Amino acid sequence: MTSTGCSEYFQLLEKSTSELYSLAQEVRKKGLDPKEYVEIYKAQDLASRVEGLIGLNGVAERIRELDLKYSREQTGFTIIEEIINGKYGKFEDEKAADYAMRTALAIVTEGITAAPLQGIEKLKIKTNPDGSKYLAVYYAGPMRSAGGTEQALTVLFAEKIRKLLHLDRYKITEEEIGRFIEELRLYERKVSNFQYHPSDDDLRRLLPNIPIEITGPQTDNIQVSVYRNLPRIETNCVRGGALRVVNDGIYGKASKLKKVVDKLGFTDWDWLTKIKKEEKKEEKEFTGISPDIKYLVDIVGGRPIFSHPSRFGGFRLRYGRSRNTGLACVGINPVTMIILESFIAVGTQLRVERPGKSATITPVDGIEGPIVRLKNGDVLRLEDEITAELVKDQVDKILFLGDMSVAYGEFLENNHRLMPPGYCEEIWAEETKLAIKQKFNGRNDLASDRLGIMVERLDNFISHPTMVKPTHEEALLISRGLGTPLHPRYTYFWERLSVEEIIALKKWFNTEREDDRFRLPQKELKGLLELACIPHRIVEGMLVFDDLPILEALLSTEKNSTLRSPLEFLREISGIVLRAKGRSFIGARMGRPEKARERVMSPPTHVLFPVGLAGGPQRDLVKAASNKSFVTTINIRHCKKCNRTTYERLCSICGEMTIKVYRCNNCNQKNYFTCESGKEVCPNCGAEAVPFEQRSISLEEFPKLARKYGVGKDTIIKGVKGLSNPTKVPEILDKGFLRSKHKIFVYKDGTVRYDITNAPLTHFKPAEAHVSVEKLKELGYTQDVFGKELKTPDQILELKVQDIIVPRSCGEYLLRTAKYVDEMLTKTYGMRPFYNLNNYEELIGHIVIGLAPHTSAGIIGRVIGFTDAKVCYAHPFWHAAKRRNCDGDEDAIMLALEAFIDFSKAYLPDKIGGLMDAPLVVTTTIDPTEVDDECHNMETTAPLPLEFYRMCEEYREPKEALKCLNIVKDRLRTPEQYSGLKFSIYTERIDGGPLTTLYDEIKSMIDKVDRQLRLADKILAVDCTDVAERLLKHHFIPDLAGNLRAFSTQNLRCTKCGAKYRRMPLKGICLKCQGNVILTVHQGNVKKYLEAATSLAERYNLSPFVRQQIALIGRGLKSLISENQESEEKRDSKIHSEGPIGLKQFMGSQ
Repeated sequence: MTSTGCSEYFQLLEKSTSELYSLAQEVRKKGLDPKEYVEIYKAQDLASRVEGLIGLNGVAERIRELDLKYSREQTGFTIIEEIINGKYGKFEDEKAADYAMRTALAIVTEGITAAPLQGIEKLKIKTNPDGSKYLAVYYAGPMRSAGGTEQALTVLFAEKIRKLLHLDRYKITEEEIGRFIEELRLYERKVSNFQYHPSDDDLRRLLPNIPIEITGPQTDNIQVSVYRNLPRIETNCVRGGALRVVNDGIYGKASKLKKVVDKLGFTDWDWLTKIKKEEKKEEKEFTGISPDIKYLVDIVGGRPIFSHPSRFGGFRLRYGRSRNTGLACVGINPVTMIILESFIAVGTQLRVERPGKSATITPVDGIEGPIVRLKNGDVLRLEDEITAELVKDQVDKILFLGDMSVAYGEFLENNHRLMPPGYCEEIWAEETKLAIKQKFNGRNDLASDRLGIMVERLDNFISHPTMVKPTHEEALLISRGLGTPLHPRYTYFWERLSVEEIIALKKWFNTEREDDRFRLPQKELKGLLELACIPHRIVEGMLVFDDLPILEALLSTEKNSTLRSPLEFLREISGIVLRAKGRSFIGARMGRPEKARERVMSPPTHVLFPVGLAGGPQRDLVKAASNKSFVTTINIRHCKKCNRTTYERLCSICGEMTIKVYRCNNCNQKNYFTCESGKEVCPNCGAEAVPFEQRSISLEEFPKLARKYGVGKDTIIKGVKGLSNPTKVPEILDKGFLRSKHKIFVYKDGTVRYDITNAPLTHFKPAEAHVSVEKLKELGYTQDVFGKELKTPDQILELKVQDIIVPRSCGEYLLRTAKYVDEMLTKTYGMRPFYNLNNYEELIGHIVIGLAPHTSAGIIGRVIGFTDAKVCYAHPFWHAAKRRNCDGDEDAIMLALEAFIDFSKAYLPDKIGGLMDAPLVVTTTIDPTEVDDECHNMETTAPLPLEFYRMCEEYREPKEALKCLNIVKDRLRTPEQYSGLKFSIYTERIDGGPLTTLYDEIKSMIDKVDRQLRLADKILAVDCTDVAERLLKHHFIPDLAGNLRAFSTQNLRCTKCGAKYRRMPLKGICLKCQGNVILTVHQGNVKKYLEAATSLAERYNLSPFVRQQIALIGRGLKSLISENQESEEKRDSKIHSEGPIGLKQFMGSQ
């Protein structure tokens, strides 16, 4: 359901996308690409995405009908029943079961992820030992792209299928239970940890109750050692997909699964409530929230810890959503980013203590910044970036990091109890509003007269609390006149002091004063001022307070009190109500750096064309073409007119369409043949036929293409060593010439991409998007968020749900891509250019596709601006449509026309997971009911009411706050679902603060760690010794041990062809190409952290256990790498600087 304005917007998007699609269809008809039609399925909604992915004709319309009546899960179960009963065609039982499972899974994953296609390898009907038939589901690695709930649901889908097919239960044996447990523990040790950690007893209770066999192909080459060669389990290797479904699906989501089971009326699944022992325990009374250290596990060298768990001086919790936060993105003041030495930039990921695990950081300048002590003793409240830049090198201690604004929706999504926030402007404004309502019937003008404050000022204090703040005098007038707490700007961390300490400060304040200055206090009293974060400066040997009138009001009194609470004591002696400034603090450390760079394969590639060994280490097609011919594995096609074998779809000699031919690897028949029957088998022996072979080819047309595209002799055009797709189909060489010329790269599916960190945005200003007012009006932005006509670049506009703001660097890369497309259209396909762009600003209004790596469905977007930050600012719905949040994830952006032309399924790798990160379908219109439901928890209420803050004081469950707050879910299927999302915290700029993290600018890991520890020494909320010990335990020591193991078990590699050897060939050269053979692990890499680790242990006086670990590794290195080898490596430094040590030099040193 949409408003008129939104309908016009979506119609425009649909029209623009259709025009691109039609143009791409015309291009494809030229016959140069693997198919003569666009291979990306264009879908308008979930139903058409599902039909496009699964290929079951007619199911889309039925899904639409059911979606109006049922939940997504119930729709899936209904479709299962209809498929099994033959509504969409008659199939064999296994085929029907396969269709049913994949379709239902596609429905609950919104038709976005690759799980329905490749997360399930197959469904098979197998036999129990007693001869009864049962259903087995083979789960593969890509099942991970579905969430734990969806993974668990597949088991219920399979149960429904089993019953409809009248199959018996899977009867697991004791050996198979033992195998599963052994396999799970092995996977956790050798591969990766799961989200949940069931005990062996939990698994023994769970596994016998599952009525289907959960199995799958191997995902890692790691074998079990005890329960091997079991008859019904086809592999001895770990099956990651099956393990994940049981562990994170059935076990982890047992309570959610039980709710679904009860709704469906499954009577034999009561065991779900009994698989976890802890669920039997009586629920204990809530006693508070304890610090959580999970986010500190696996700390990485060079990525600082900013605050230990819940420690004072860390990030203060502040509720509210800004226009650039929410959906696992939180805000901090850009000044804090600067003071933290730019380790945090716009888009940097933080691992956080709560409410979730991770979050992307964006700048919110409307919240409180840091308080620091300078080397000269000044304590400053830093409020602007200019001042922060001036003093950052003078900072001696960061006493308080500032606020972290966290949306209520984050607590709701993570089901984390609400926590008391520190006293802030938003709470003060609501309390002031309530006091005026009670004393003046809500009339600000009457309150203004009584207080002696201009009514406009009072209105602004309440309506814009983070933007307009009272003076000292105004704050005192309001507090005394209304009986409300003192304004948060002038509220210090008094709760950190004892009453005795406040009395000592009071005595010093009243006895050591000279006019407006104070004689310097003793160190202990100066420390109390710093602990309470009371801003002051030292001028000419005297101490000067920034907020002297406030301190006079609180401390210049003869009154005393017997109250023992610091805040109550101050209230009693001053008559001013105070609130605790710091109630809840959030620990955090740096996670992934922000990212904005082109997507490249490893190594970077211009064209998907195999050069074998002829291209050298760079796989250079120019070098390969200089040979008369070279050997490679490539597809086989035949030109009837020229009677020649080729790899081209269109013969480069006569221009006729070639035909696909096959060969047999089984028999001696050397002739090529066609498989017109559709069965790819040899007509001679009946064996499988393949449409490719290893043969010698020549690139005779190469000089002609070089002249055609104006490419010089020194140009490098990078191909691939070999193709990974099943039919070995290459791209046409023309695209390699053009990509090299325009300095862009190709990905595995033929597309050109740019990867960017995700960030949410619901409102923007034309100025910060670097777009003119006139251009925005052309794009449909005619009014600001207050309903006023758009006239100036500083007005705030509500972002349309499929519009995006990308980094300038992305704009420059897309500009080069657009020029590549235009030249390809004109010179390769003989058509007119489309884009005709002169600069990247002209990309505004053009259509792109966004795609997340774990999915197979892209989302149409429209570029409407650019940012200097390394993030893709887009509406939360757009990110959620990709099944993404903004907790540090990065996704790809593609020009839509380029993707429609270049993408082909024929290029995708022939392996499980090959379909992931490929735009098999593209959604043209976002429906908020069909996106990831995490965004449905975003609050739309502003300002947050006092009732909500009272719930926070009581640590209430987050769902209870829904009584007083509205969320996105409340607006679904109404005309307001696309617009009217309010934000409660103002920010001036969305690109404030550092734009690149210092972590990326420092190249040496040793230098990164040095800066990391120097910063830790500065932060009051950080334990430096703990940081050093964690660095050694979780980074340096594992790396040293791993490098030592790698050195002792390393392979050898040929520098020419890349062939690998376990042992040194006796000839001392590569047996395949006679190239130089080198070691792959070098002594310098093995020892690089040893000296630093030893130094850290001594500097921070770490535990004897840590020191002994380092010493043992050092001894191992000394015994493995002799001094003679080290001196020999230094002697051959010239050779080593040109490349790794060659085998001949290595053998000569022995």
